[in-house]
Amino acid sequence: MSGSRDSSSGSPRNVAIILLGLVVLAFNSVAEDATDQNGRSVFVKAVKVGQPTLKRWPAGNPLNSMPRSVWDMRLFRNRIYIGSGDYWNNKGPVDIWSLGPDGFLRECTVPDEMVYRFFEADGKLVVPGADPREDWSFGNLYVKDGGREQDHGWKKLRTIPKALHVFDFALLKGKWYVVASTRKNQVVYASPDQGRTWKALPVEAGGMLGFNEFILLTCLRGTTLFDGEKSERVAVRLFPPENRLQPVLKSEAFLDGVVYVTGCSWMMEGPQPLYYLTASAARSGGSAVRVERFKDDLVRNVVVRDRVCYVMTAERIGPDAEDCRARIYLSGDLKDWAKVVEVALPGLPYSFEYDGRNFYVGLGFRNVGDKGWNAVGEESGSIWRIE
Repeated sequence: MSGSRDSSSGSPRNVAIILLGLVVLAFNSVAEDATDQNGRSVFVKAVKVGQPTLKRWPAGNPLNSMPRSVWDMRLFRNRIYIGSGDYWNNKGPVDIWSLGPDGFLRECTVPDEMVYRFFEADGKLVVPGADPREDWSFGNLYVKDGGREQDHGWKKLRTIPKALHVFDFALLKGKWYVVASTRKNQVVYASPDQGRTWKALPVEAGGMLGFNEFILLTCLRGTTLFDGEKSERVAVRLFPPENRLQPVLKSEAFLDGVVYVTGCSWMMEGPQPLYYLTASAARSGGSAVRVERFKDDLVRNVVVRDRVCYVMTAERIGPDAEDCRARIYLSGDLKDWAKVVEVALPGLPYSFEYDGRNFYVGLGFRNVGDKGWNAVGEESGSIWRIE
């Protein structure tokens, strides 16, 4: 038969390998300080860019290292946004800082105790209000809309009914969703108009993982699949093999599923693996998998961009030192990984971002002891550019 064609060349795995090769090639053109065992270039130099949250929470008070912690970093319209604050000890209000080619910019101050996560939806940057400083008749949502000049485009939507704490946000089929803690229980709200109005849904959840076609709602009693119209209980194993319910630090949609990281940012006790749950496994009540490369590592954070997954791990340098060694890896298929960063940093790496040329890492506090808060971390809140 003439005209035969090798159909495997366009398979998802081969596309992922091609993408991985192109990204690694780009890194090799700028990272010249060191190479890994395969001869690929690795960034090994960390340069401190600044510590902007010192302005609100200055050095000298150890507890100030908690709110300075860089809980999240998010690239949006060529600027990296920085989350900080402390809702456990009510350390708000919180300044939203961004970092761009012109340096740090304080874009606005929000009346909440903490900016924990940034999300993107409908071309906007969204921050759920972790703990409003106003009365709890409504919770807050902060939305950056480029069409407004005041506060650099940020606006506050004080519209989520009876919300004490809001951490999770998702976009599904044109609607916005949040999980809110009220005085009585946890409520899933849906908004058809980008946060202006909300309606409570008859489902139970403490958190959620956002897929392309549905949301997986999680709570102590199990998991529920919600497709935007109806919900269905499914017995998904999120944290194999033990399957103990754990806090999800961050999740990102990737390939045909979701990758996610668990644990506590201020703890350096491992392992904290990287998990991956496919959409088909979620629908059928199946199991997530621990990504083999990181099954014994302390994974700190995950970023997905342009069909590439970036993962940051860390380890302490010495039992009593604050210094940590951070490593960043990338993959297009969660199987073949390339290490592109290995640097020593003067504190715990909490979050990171990649702007297309450089990686940036944000540091946070470390809790010492097992009774109450005993925070340490002079460099908490500092941002480091990896070169």
